[in-house]
Amino acid sequence: MNCIRIENVNWTPIYWTLLVLVALLALLVIYIEYQSAALRTEVNSVPGALRFCAQVFTVEACRPGNTVRIRCRSGHCKTQALDGGEEVTRTGALTLALPAAGMRIRVGQIVLPSGSDAAPTPTGFSRILFTASDESTFKRLGKSGGQRSTIQLHPIPDTVAQSFQHFCDGLTPWFEKLERDLR
Repeated sequence: MNCIRIENVNWTPIYWTLLVLVALLALLVIYIEYQSAALRTEVNSVPGALRFCAQVFTVEACRPGNTVRIRCRSGHCKTQALDGGEEVTRTGALTLALPAAGMRIRVGQIVLPSGSDAAPTPTGFSRILFTASDESTFKRLGKSGGQRSTIQLHPIPDTVAQSFQHFCDGLTPWFEKLERDLR
């Protein structure tokens, strides 16, 4: 009877197979962690401000200066002077401070059109639009001038956009109070 003896087995292919399997498992864990990090959000209270943090953007509502600071990796900003000046457009990584009075924030889902009667197909991403104007501040001071800004962030994963919408729901009363105080 022919028996295979353990000392006659070549263990090298078995070791390499196990090593490759462990490496693939590690890559899978890293990929899953990266995907979950893209969906993580947090709201922090910092001195004088409330900050919303996501992987691709940060929004900070600062009470002392009544401003909203926006930092993003990829955004689109249009700014125009209210007295008819030229429109300035910036894209890419942005860091902006905008007046909280007159601020409007809209979160909308990005959808793909489908057939004639069918409902649009959600893409899983959303668009965040900030609109700010310091027109009311200038009117109260009796001065002409000011500017209107529009900042657009997209594509933002839907779960991050929903968390941000909840954050904005808490800021809306503050924006409205500032607006009333300026009248």
